[in-house]
Amino acid sequence: MLGVSIVVPVYHVAPYIESCLKSVMGQTYAGDMECLLVDDCGSDDSIAIAERMIGAYTGPIRFQILHHEHNRGLSAARNTGTDAATGDYVLYLDSDDELTQDCIERLMRPVEEDATVEMVVGNYATYSLQGKWTTRQQHERDVNTQKAVRDFFFCQRGFYVNSWNKLVKKELLDVHLIDFKEGVLWEDNLWTFFLLKHLSHVYLIPDVTYLHYKRPQSITLGTDRERKIKHWKIVYDEIANNFTAGEAGKEARYFIRYVVFQMTRNQKSEELHEIAKPYLKALYDDHDYLSWLFYAGIVAVSRCEWGRKLLYDVVRRLV
Repeated sequence: MLGVSIVVPVYHVAPYIESCLKSVMGQTYAGDMECLLVDDCGSDDSIAIAERMIGAYTGPIRFQILHHEHNRGLSAARNTGTDAATGDYVLYLDSDDELTQDCIERLMRPVEEDATVEMVVGNYATYSLQGKWTTRQQHERDVNTQKAVRDFFFCQRGFYVNSWNKLVKKELLDVHLIDFKEGVLWEDNLWTFFLLKHLSHVYLIPDVTYLHYKRPQSITLGTDRERKIKHWKIVYDEIANNFTAGEAGKEARYFIRYVVFQMTRNQKSEELHEIAKPYLKALYDDHDYLSWLFYAGIVAVSRCEWGRKLLYDVVRRLV
């Protein structure tokens, strides 16, 4: 049977790491599995808890802890785990989240039936800060050409940008040098953008395979405004600088929604204008004048505070 590598970055998650690792240890998948924990040098006892649990574990899953010499961030931790992975497929798991008991078994079924599947996307449930569970709606679907995958994602918003809960062929990541940009927030947006340049077979399943917990002390919620602005610019400038030839309009239509959503409430109008400019140009060059007018209007109205407040709720419904 095919092998799976689960990559778990670990940094300041002492209250959650036990539940996370229990969800890995309880997996029902009968094939080869390894779990790579990446110690990103936190100051709490997350790794000590993990070491204790691994020491007491007697099941078939191979556990390994990889140590950074100093704190390098989430992207670097994922990259370290990916580089060390020996499985045919890789799954990213945040250390404050959990897998359902049959997560790997369900995600691997399409792969075992068709070895050309490069990525399997599971459904997930989110536990909100208000203490409520919500489940994302996702139907089963086999998308098996590169054009179909890109159209499904960019035109139909067919699957989410988060890297977790996606079973990805390791060979695809290695051959195309797809990794996470280190030192930035919203690294999943970039990772997904570059991954989509190469994916030609994606399978979506409706089963909930991942439990995502929103935490008040998460990286983005706990980041100051100026740092967010800096990282928004890095991420969305890099996407704009790497639009795919002949597909720039399609890509711009998808990602400009994130640009205007994240900027309307938090950023000055001139900063929003500069970041949005290449996206608006791509829409105009693609002769999508309706989208160009719509988003150019949002940028213009957001020049004042009342405009940003008015637009925030409207734009949020589109993202």
